[in-house]
Amino acid sequence: MVQIFTIFNDSLILMFNFNNISSLGENSTYVMDMSKSGKNGTLMSGAVINATGKYGKGLTTGISGNGYVSIPSVDISTQWTIASWFVAPVQLMHGKLYLEVPVTIRY
Repeated sequence: MVQIFTIFNDSLILMFNFNNISSLGENSTYVMDMSKSGKNGTLMSGAVINATGKYGKGLTTGISGNGYVSIPSVDISTQWTIASWFVAPVQLMHGKLYLEVPVTIRY
């Protein structure tokens, strides 16, 4: 039996790979949305693509930590989920591991 599946379905509204693939139209300041939405992004405030992502390259928010990806508006009036691979500062307190993960959603 052969199974055929796709990575994306119609519910995906935004997906960046941050691999700087020029054949897709990406460059050091512009990332392509791999979903059907076409919400391509521009790297802002020091955000840069680096060579150490989980799969291929990744995005860093720069020295100031204020970098972000600017995208056209996305309808978030219904339920939605954000998923990401990330590296965060780690603190060891009282024998427990804590991750500090600041998340800012601008709309």
